[in-house]
Amino acid sequence: MNIKNTNTHSIKKNSKSFYFASLFLKKKTFIKAAQLYEFCRYIDDIADSDKKNSSKRELLISIKNQLEKKIKIKSKRVKDIEVFFKENKLSLNHFLELINGVTDDTFRVRIKNEAELINYSYKVAGTVGLIMCKILGARHKHSYNFAIDLGIAFQLTNIARDITEDAKLGRVYLPQTWLKIEPSSILDLSEKNRIRLYSTTKKLLDLAEQYYNSAISGLSYLPHRSRISVLIALKVYRAIGLKIKNNDYNSIDNRAVVSFKEKILVAFTMVIIYLFYKKVHNITSKHNNDLHSLLNKS
Repeated sequence: MNIKNTNTHSIKKNSKSFYFASLFLKKKTFIKAAQLYEFCRYIDDIADSDKKNSSKRELLISIKNQLEKKIKIKSKRVKDIEVFFKENKLSLNHFLELINGVTDDTFRVRIKNEAELINYSYKVAGTVGLIMCKILGARHKHSYNFAIDLGIAFQLTNIARDITEDAKLGRVYLPQTWLKIEPSSILDLSEKNRIRLYSTTKKLLDLAEQYYNSAISGLSYLPHRSRISVLIALKVYRAIGLKIKNNDYNSIDNRAVVSFKEKILVAFTMVIIYLFYKKVHNITSKHNNDLHSLLNKS
């Protein structure tokens, strides 16, 4: 895949937060990140399209089978991503896990418990964190656990922010052990359910905080430019959760958005943190394995 010809329009249009943070990367690293984003966006768009769920699954399974060489590669997008992971010595398994996670969205989405929530978040976002480790030039395999945690934190924030949008698609990612509720009840909230939903959103964001805190501890494994870029992405995404918190955990009536001015302030703050916060530069940080105790146990 020729990085000179890569179109970065997709990440700029569809993920302004990540695009803003990625501007602090080296150009070559930025383009690789944009390539990865473009493929992830392609996979997500399949699951979110207006096609029948059976047609979505058929296409996603076909993409997976092409990558696994079970059938001949027909799609240019699949060929491009295959070249991409070979050129960058990336694990095919992480791409396959990502597709598996997105394929789950084409079924009836009801998350049973916290373990299932964490495993889903790992598949659709933790895997991307693992892939980005290589792209960002992570120095050691110890960085992998922290990268997973950042992906999980991002996904938990996404879920908290997009409760209404997901309900419109017939999906509920809130664990039923926390709150048993159907999409129709989210879209037409009773006062009782509204209070319960706010409480569950708080629980979700509190859980995300644990993973954000862990991710910060692992930033020291990244090169300097990548480190500050990830810091900014982390802080901007964390700000989404803080906005929801400051709105009494109501993400139903208004979708939390971080403005451009707020992102500039985040960037300035992260530069200060980068220069003076020792934890960001502490290469001896150890991972809290309790955060992964639920993985593969849903």
